[in-house]
Amino acid sequence: KKALEPDGKVTSVGDEAGVAPDFANTEEPFEYLIKAIEAAGYKPGKDVAIAFHVAASDLWNDEHNKYKLQWCTGDEYTTEEC
Repeated sequence: KKALEPDGKVTSVGDEAGVAPDFANTEEPFEYLIKAIEAAGYKPGKDVAIAFHVAASDLWNDEHNKYKLQWCTGDEYTTEEC
């Protein structure tokens, strides 16, 4: 939350006790995670690894036969690209 607040990002608690701000693109959440890791005195990739477990089936778009990141950029990826 401390990394998000200065930029005016939403920091209210969402499902599963996590914040759910709107991001400009799919890279921005990672940028904030890296800022938070560094602010805590750790080195990303050395002291801390970032991993995600998503419900990928919720991202599947039958019409396009691709995974679609609909909530932000609309980027689409095939299974091979993921």
